[in-house]
Amino acid sequence: MTAPKTHLSLAENQIHLWRFNLETPPSDWQAKGRFLLSDDENERAAKFKRGGDDYINTRIFMRRILAQYTDTPPQALIFDRNPYGKPFLRQSDIQFNLSHSRQWAVLAVGLNCDLGIDVESTSDRRSILNIAQHYFHPNEIADLEKMSDKAEQQDYFFRLWTLKESFVKGLGTGISTGLDKMSFSFDHHQKITANFSPDLPLKTPNAWQFFQYQLHEASVKNWCAVAVRADFRAEVLWM
Repeated sequence: MTAPKTHLSLAENQIHLWRFNLETPPSDWQAKGRFLLSDDENERAAKFKRGGDDYINTRIFMRRILAQYTDTPPQALIFDRNPYGKPFLRQSDIQFNLSHSRQWAVLAVGLNCDLGIDVESTSDRRSILNIAQHYFHPNEIADLEKMSDKAEQQDYFFRLWTLKESFVKGLGTGISTGLDKMSFSFDHHQKITANFSPDLPLKTPNAWQFFQYQLHEASVKNWCAVAVRADFRAEVLWM
């Protein structure tokens, strides 16, 4: 997939989601796109023992998409990071966040909001109960421990994990914030309800909105979650 050649624009209430298949990039993707990367990106790519191609492909993907929103050549985009490591563009106030896992890289783009995204594959063989007991809210741990079906338990864990990751990425502070300081639950319509600890640095906790999607690859399920803090009701569009 390549970005359209026409300028891309966002309505103020829109969040655009772009996905890129890391397993089947165009044959000339790196040959034509590697020159778009900065010296720092190329140096970092050279240090990877595994996953270097995925890193390169996601950076090319992100630069090509963001260039269309900012009217800036992809290679001219300058990225910086906040004190916690969250990236932002020096030349634009456009908001974006990137995540990738196994087959998929997903980029979220918005305006006038805080934005975070996370994608995870449920095939990741983690010790999910052990992780939950160390990092999740007690209510979430209790819900997981009630589940006797391992597949259901694993699915629920990754739903929670992606929501938490997307939130702390949107907050801009990372998982050092404490994943037990927020909890998520779902009603029978799968509506997402979030509860936050009062000691979280949230000026407007009710302004946070959450969206969740499944991305399938063959027999593997991937969960993707998006967190948005905005003064408007966000409309999320897959591009």
